[in-house]
Amino acid sequence: MSGFTFHNSERSTAGCEQRWYLKYGLGVTPEVTGKALHVGTVWHKAMEFYWFSMKDNPEKALTVALEELELLRLEELKEHKSSSPDGFNCITNYGGPSLEEINNRYVLIVDMLKGYHEKWSNSSESLNLLVLLNEETLQTHIPNKKGRASHTRFGGTLDKLVQDKHGQIWVVDHKTTSISLDVWRRNNQYKPQAVSYVWLARQVTKYKPVGIVYDLAIKKIPAQWQDFPVINGNRLSKKLPKNATSESFLRALKENEFSIDDKPWYRVAYDNLKKSGEQFFRREYIRISDEEIHRTEQELYAVANKLRGMKNRIGLDARDCLDKIYDNTNKETWNRQVLEHVFSNAHKFPRNGSLCREYFKPCEFMDLCQSQSKESMRTLVPWTFNMGGYKTADTEK
Repeated sequence: MSGFTFHNSERSTAGCEQRWYLKYGLGVTPEVTGKALHVGTVWHKAMEFYWFSMKDNPEKALTVALEELELLRLEELKEHKSSSPDGFNCITNYGGPSLEEINNRYVLIVDMLKGYHEKWSNSSESLNLLVLLNEETLQTHIPNKKGRASHTRFGGTLDKLVQDKHGQIWVVDHKTTSISLDVWRRNNQYKPQAVSYVWLARQVTKYKPVGIVYDLAIKKIPAQWQDFPVINGNRLSKKLPKNATSESFLRALKENEFSIDDKPWYRVAYDNLKKSGEQFFRREYIRISDEEIHRTEQELYAVANKLRGMKNRIGLDARDCLDKIYDNTNKETWNRQVLEHVFSNAHKFPRNGSLCREYFKPCEFMDLCQSQSKESMRTLVPWTFNMGGYKTADTEK
């Protein structure tokens, strides 16, 4: 087999050959809601607008980013109306939201961006932008055991490279989550993706980052300084707004020309908000050692060999299987052929039971994987495809 390129998603999937076979061999994709993906994508665009503006004009960074977001929202609504006269829009591969839902998501992103600016614009934890990659896909050849470039390439999409106040360079990866940031940290203290991104940045740029910064944002709306009630024009109300932060509390005092020492409870409230932790935004710094970099090179080479073996076993390159078994005239026949392919080749790709609940969540292919024990193919076809369980790429050919 000639050289190929793989990314972290395929690398992690290869831990269970059955999951890789379903996802990359057959191209079967779990049919899940696209909200998380859509919000994450728009948030990355918001970060692109904001960081680019911060480099050239920090005083107007928020204003410029909000204007760009509004243009993006209008463009998305226009695309929705032109492509979906019936009200349905495929913004993502999983299907799209209604006009109202699009607007609601942008309202969330706008409020998150305002909170992000409030948190970091005047923070001592300043980061200077070096390279804005805009999720550009970078690729490089993986070295073999002799240190020479192999035919296989590893690729990844990076957000940006920054420099901290100590002169050290970091890869930045923006993340949004709906769980608390403390829980996110516990679940993601170490992920191979972090090391591979640092290794990739060292290979393809002139910089040598020391690690990765996860720039975390929770998908909730933090209170703005305007949300703090003022009593009789001379003091803040003790009833703080929902989702108040220490930063927004200080800003409310400043904008209303109050001092934190005006009232004893101001200092107490500020300290309590501070103790509650970084509940909306946080930066997790993960320093990567040279030993970890070397170990990652070896692992990537081993994964490349494993993927090559699996691709040879299936006899087709990733996703080409769909073109081989697609039936233009009968979608149900096509679905049945996919399932028959699963049955006939499953023994070649054993399931790794230890990954059925990776990262505390059930594998997205668990039902289809377990469906091999079912007796009747007749019940499998509507169960796995026609009732919202799964769909396959290129269904709409």
